[in-house]
Amino acid sequence: MPVRSHHTLPATSLQAADLLDDAWTTELLPRLPANFQTKAHELQVFQRARGLASPSDLLRGLLAYALHGFSSRAWGAWAVLIGLATISDRAWCGWLRRASPWLLWLVGELLAAELPATPLPHPSTRRTADPFRGRAGRYSRRGQWLWLSGQSAARGQGAR
Repeated sequence: MPVRSHHTLPATSLQAADLLDDAWTTELLPRLPANFQTKAHELQVFQRARGLASPSDLLRGLLAYALHGFSSRAWGAWAVLIGLATISDRAWCGWLRRASPWLLWLVGELLAAELPATPLPHPSTRRTADPFRGRAGRYSRRGQWLWLSGQSAARGQGAR
């Protein structure tokens, strides 16, 4: 009987695609609006699912294209390699064109949720510093030289 010289237990390491799927579902999807998938159907972006399983997969592919700077061919190949979609590069371009209203809605929803509640200060309370203007409001060469050399106009010393 032959003797095996290698381990018989299968390796339990996760593939990179599995790790990306976990990060996508645990970190990004919870931050999106609850109705983003239904809104894709309402805006007629995701009418026929040809090669894509869900609007979530469409968003993932579009974000990968925008963030990684893929060419259209590399974009299509990337999606096939990770098992995201089985569509061509030209089909991805069509999805991108049709997804424009949905993406605008999604960005608007995300920005509306992140706006601060505090108002901006009144314009008269803001102070602007212009090192090139002297006391009379004219541009001064001395102020310009002091600013460029890093010296303080009040003390005549270098910045520390």
